Amino acid sequence: MSLKIKLLLGFIIHFAVHLTAQVEVEKTNNASSSLRLAQHFFSNNELEKAEAQLLHTLSLKADFAIAYRLLGRVYLEKRAFQSAVSAFENSFKLNQKLSRAAWFECGEAYLQLLKPGKALQCFQQYERAANQGYANKKKEEALETYYNQFLEKKIKNCQLLSTVDTLSLSSTVRPYSEEINSKLDEYMPSFINNGKKMIFTRMDQNGYEYIYQSEKKETGWSTPKRISPLLMESFNEGMGRFSYDGRTIYFAGSAYEQSLTGCSLYKVSAAEKLGKSKIIQPVLNNHSAETWDSQPSLSCDGKMLFFSSNRPGGFGGTDIWYCLLRTDGSWGEPINAGRSINTSDDEESPYIAADGNTLYFSSTGREGFGDADFFMSRFENGNWTNPKNLGFPINSSSKELGLQIVDDEKTIIFSSARPGNNAGSMDIYEAQLPEGMRPKPVIGIHGIIIDKAQNTPVSSNIDIIGSEFKKTIPVDS
Repeated sequence: MSLKIKLLLGFIIHFAVHLTAQVEVEKTNNASSSLRLAQHFFSNNELEKAEAQLLHTLSLKADFAIAYRLLGRVYLEKRAFQSAVSAFENSFKLNQKLSRAAWFECGEAYLQLLKPGKALQCFQQYERAANQGYANKKKEEALETYYNQFLEKKIKNCQLLSTVDTLSLSSTVRPYSEEINSKLDEYMPSFINNGKKMIFTRMDQNGYEYIYQSEKKETGWSTPKRISPLLMESFNEGMGRFSYDGRTIYFAGSAYEQSLTGCSLYKVSAAEKLGKSKIIQPVLNNHSAETWDSQPSLSCDGKMLFFSSNRPGGFGGTDIWYCLLRTDGSWGEPINAGRSINTSDDEESPYIAADGNTLYFSSTGREGFGDADFFMSRFENGNWTNPKNLGFPINSSSKELGLQIVDDEKTIIFSSARPGNNAGSMDIYEAQLPEGMRPKPVIGIHGIIIDKAQNTPVSSNIDIIGSEFKKTIPVDS
């Protein structure tokens, strides 16, 4: 047996340990037949079966380049990036002229592993090979057309990532909580009660989104529990955010009876027990069947509502929009945040800080490190300033979404799809904001005014007195 085949068989043995005993393999003694079965599983998104079948295929024919090429795609879909790189590299060793698209995919895997030099080499090889003959050229023509849209951006990601210390990723950005994060996707965290109560969105195995809540105890965060179905279990309910006073949850819901659109904004009382009896109120009334409104964020004074939407009148993709509160308590017509904020690509997950002037959001349309980075802009002299990238390692080579600032105005909680915590999922992380990216200091006052005689909450006024001002704020019971 040749040294090459020995090395390839070593790859097979190494990665076979990832398979669980429950994954069945279609036993066949013909490598080509086994490959066709694996291709069928992959096309049906049965990744575990495809992986198992491909490893069986390679046990029959260790120098089967196309099997390694497909195995690389399987691992890339599973976000097992190191395994993907190994599979792609084996494919290249056996046949560099098999697939041009594989070079792009290998570059993506290296980028996710924070190896921008290796990633750039792969993307440049993909670019150089545009007019060369490849065995899979006709079969993968549509795939190459799709990848071509992102090639320039990926090269810029590599160039920017090569300017930073990628070793700082694990030391300054920490997974938030083992009780909160799981193998599923968790994102869009929101806090009240000085950070002692949180809600977040979790996506189940079937792609449905639900809002979960947890409370901070002396021993850590309590086991997250689903907020009781706001209407019906079969509907998506996610992207929930507390109002600053903690009394209301704003969220996005799909296919509710009150709305004609596939995804709309709603609000509901943030009482401890939420169920079907609670009154769900639509926030906006001007929808079309194609409109997607989601990811709400309410200003501290409750008078501005920011959200992400694909509604007509934007600059392309999804944009950041906002509404102003009318005197009758309803929300005014949505206003696009403008070209200073929005691009022809996607802007998402706006978060307006407590100072009312500092806006954070995700964008795929600006120079960044990966799929979607966080940016910050301030409202000054009637305009939004040019957004600034929050930098590495808050932003990574993966997608970042849904930032919130904790009460100390230095700590942020956010979600990211970066490798290293629960492979294949988006998790919630914690980090410190760079000093120049922080909002203006705001003092938060939390409490309840109690009638001492009756021991019941009462409505009252609070006088806030400074050296040059005095302001009276009404407080509801």
